[in-house]
Amino acid sequence: MSKARICIGFAAAAIAAIGALAAAVPASAQSASLRFSHWLPPVHVVHRTGIAPWVEAVKKASGGTLTLQVFPAQQLGQAKDHYDMAKDGVADITFFNPGYQAGRFPVAGAAELPFLISDPVAGSEIFHKWYVKYAAKEMPDIRVCHVFLFAPGALHSKRPIKVPADMKGVKGRAAQATLARTFALLGGSSVPVAAPEARDALERGVVELMTAPWGSMLRPWNLDKAVPYTLDMSFYSGVLMDGMNKASYDKLSPAHKKVIDEHCTPEWSKKMATGWAENEKKGYAEMKAQKTRTVHVPTKDELKLWHDAMAPITVQWKASVKERGVNPDAALNELQAALRAAGASGQ
Repeated sequence: MSKARICIGFAAAAIAAIGALAAAVPASAQSASLRFSHWLPPVHVVHRTGIAPWVEAVKKASGGTLTLQVFPAQQLGQAKDHYDMAKDGVADITFFNPGYQAGRFPVAGAAELPFLISDPVAGSEIFHKWYVKYAAKEMPDIRVCHVFLFAPGALHSKRPIKVPADMKGVKGRAAQATLARTFALLGGSSVPVAAPEARDALERGVVELMTAPWGSMLRPWNLDKAVPYTLDMSFYSGVLMDGMNKASYDKLSPAHKKVIDEHCTPEWSKKMATGWAENEKKGYAEMKAQKTRTVHVPTKDELKLWHDAMAPITVQWKASVKERGVNPDAALNELQAALRAAGASGQ
């Protein structure tokens, strides 16, 4: 036999062996890639301390066979559209704010109730465990992965706001439906503005009041200079989520599904909230130290005025939740008890 035929024979045998080996590799070891879309800039603390570490943890747990390509800063769509982007498969996983679509997710809106939450880190783990019982009914189009809270937001304004009566006629940025109802209840008006558009809205005079956690006013949005007055009161909180397209999940191998399941947990929701909460604490100290800022700490009597004035918001929430077939009293009582037990209640 010629050397050429021997070489060809060896090559054919090698190719056959490689083919047999590939056929023998279980589906769990095959590579897969998912697209993760969010609307925050890459410098945002949630991206740096939450999303990026999660993406890396998924890759590591899969032995490098499951990777996620991250598209930040609204590259694939606007902030308000990210729930539907997960639903429709524009991206496989998205980071979204349920409050950006008014009235669509009332049960999740419990996180927005005034004075409910004080500690977003412990509160995130509690809220995740609480909400997943309702997620299949309220968000049936996606697989909810993370449910986490941000630090309570204060009122930052162009003119002093001390008591509810000062809100009359004020145009405020409403990041979600609960805040919009709150502004209307207090005699003001609301403009739906997503965080990436907030600075432009302030500069153009579209709004004169911001509701946001302290650190978020500084970085990355640079909003603090436009609103020199702050009411130092935990005015509201809110919930953010990561959700996955159902078809994208179903296409994964059993091993990759297991990796996703093990990284879509209350513990990971708590991790998502931790870096952000620490950033807000730093922002609180930094903003209070600004010489150009006037900070008003409400008295006990003033705080009662706010509680009384905003009580109807909870009544409205209960009505909207009841319309969805959920017992609002039982649901809220369960959530409040769990928050109190964890030392995360704002009441």
